[in-house]
Amino acid sequence: EKPSQLKERRTGPKWRLVLIFTLYTWWTVWAYFAAYNPNILELNVPVPKLPPQCDGYRLAMASDLHVGSMTGLSDAQWMVDNLNGLNPDAIALVG
Repeated sequence: EKPSQLKERRTGPKWRLVLIFTLYTWWTVWAYFAAYNPNILELNVPVPKLPPQCDGYRLAMASDLHVGSMTGLSDAQWMVDNLNGLNPDAIALVG
């Protein structure tokens, strides 16, 4: 009876370890694909008292690039090139 109880005690942590490893792997793969397939969201933002000269001004923005800690300058350049492809009037890299 004791060996079966010991086996049951070891089974739970093994399954938890498998679950943690599976979730970590899934998260890593998802993060990689999300980083290199960014979502593009186009919004019209009404600004009260905006001068008529600024009507139609297009701003492209990217955030959370983590340049230096997680990505290099080539990844930042890749993002800027993609943003330039949207033909904005200005680009903002924030966050």
